[in-house]
Parts: sequence; structure tokens; C-alpha cells
Amino acid sequence: MYSIGLDIGTTSVCGILLNAETGEMIKSYTRPNDTFIQTENEWERIQESSRLIEILKSIADDLLAEGLPVVSIGLTGQMHGLVYLNAEGKPVSVLATWQDDRGNLPYKDGKTYVDVMREVTGYPVATGYGSVTYYYDMVNGRVPEDAVTFCTIMDLAAITLAGKTKPIMHPSDAASFGLFDLKNNCFDKEAIEKLGLDYDMFPEVCSGYTLVGDYNGIPVGVALGDNQASFLGSVADTENTVLVNVGTSSQISCLTHSVPDTDEIDCRPLLDGSYIIAGSALCGGRAYAILERCLRQ
Repeated sequence: MYSIGLDIGTTSVCGILLNAETGEMIKSYTRPNDTFIQTENEWERIQESSRLIEILKSIADDLLAEGLPVVSIGLTGQMHGLVYLNAEGKPVSVLATWQDDRGNLPYKDGKTYVDVMREVTGYPVATGYGSVTYYYDMVNGRVPEDAVTFCTIMDLAAITLAGKTKPIMHPSDAASFGLFDLKNNCFDKEAIEKLGLDYDMFPEVCSGYTLVGDYNGIPVGVALGDNQASFLGSVADTENTVLVNVGTSSQISCLTHSVPDTDEIDCRPLLDGSYIIAGSALCGGRAYAILERCLRQ
């Protein structure tokens, strides 16, 4: 049996064809994510959502062209970022990535949008989180008129491949949006409505790993957050291993079976009632880029 894994990253889009029985990687593709859009707003970090899906689909088709009996397609990608969808499940906006800084803009009484959200809800949200992007857009009249929901870019990829119209989010992605109740596995309706946001805009959250649909008869799984996917793909002994990952961002992660009572470190859903405790820095890829430029000079 063979499986395909697809990843929409911040700087590249990747895919692998894997022997699901032996773990052998048969084929891999990495293509640059060249979809960043330059704007007059220094705080804005956006990418072309439709173009990202095109790149991902082309990789999936190239891997399927190998002619092997693929039995599943899994997805992951950059968490936190938001893209708006219409009733047909088509993107009606760009992707506001996790690097977007609109949440740190001044809002009122000397406070930023993030400050106000934290004060009103008690949730430790940060700029780049989907709920923060949505809050800023609602306040400033930037939500597209035909938008009925939103999701991450890999959730959009999943429903596009599966021919569905309504996104389904795994808790690992949903929690990355903020305003998510970890213990009850749902977006916090009370907190959302305190901010004057439309709870019905928030996507459906599944209770565990599930199938979204199929692509050319091949089951497509719900997308996982990239931190969680890297943990599952890299760690053999999940109970006794700490994972250090350095990409565009960087994280140090370990598994837990309970939600810690602290805001000092992120707690993120994994699978079947387990969680990842993750410490994240935003300078992983930047550190690599500085080193690369230094060596070239």
C-alpha cells in the first residue's frame, strides 16, 4: 500500500509518495511557495490562496502519475493563517498568513487588537491567529461580502481535492486560530460573541481524525497542524521523546495527556485526547537565511 503526504508551508509546498507498509519514501517533490503578495501595508503578510491550491494539486497529480496503488492522501501545512470561503467552498480572499501583523496595530485607548481580545476574552491570542485576523477584518469592514466561513489553507486544500463545499477542521488546526476551548474541543461561543463576532462563521471542528472525502477514489484525510504532523512523523517513542524542529518557525515539542494550567507555553491538540506542549520561536528560517547570506558574502 502507498500513501501521499502533502504540505503547504510558508516558503515551500511539498509532497511525498510513501510505502505505507515499509516507510520507504518512493518519490518527493518540493516547489517554492512564490505566492507572497506585496502590498503598501508593512504589517500585511498575505499569499495567493488559489495559486497555493494549484501548486499542491499539481504535486498530488505528479505523485499519482507514478501509477502505484495509493490508498490515502494526508495533508498538513502552516497553521494560524486564514482564508475566507463562499457557500460553494471557493476562496474569496487571499491567505492572511501566521506572519501577518495586523493584530498588533493600534486599536483604541492605546491598545492593539490583540490587547483588546485578550482583555475581553482572557484567551492568550496573538497576531497571525485566524481569530485575530477575523476580528480586525470585522472591525474594519474587510470581510468579503460573500464569505460564509473561513479555514486554514490546508483545510481548503482538503475540501478542494475532495470536491466538498464546507471545511472540516481537525482540533490541531482549530486551536491555532485562538478562542478555542481545549477541554471541550470547540470554539468558545461566549468569548466569540463577546467580541461581536459571528460564531456561525467559525468552521466545524471534528472530534478526531476523520476523512473529508476522496480524490479520484482515494480517501483524503482531514488536515493536521504542521507542528503536530512533524511530531507524529519524526518521533517513534511519543511518550519519552522531545522533538526540536527548525523550519520557517521553530518549535520544541513533547507529548502530554492533560491540559496544563499555564499560559507560559502552548498546549496543542494532537490525537485521541493527547496534546503537544510546544515552545515556539519565530526565527528559525530567518536564522538559516542570515547564515546563508553570510556565507555567500
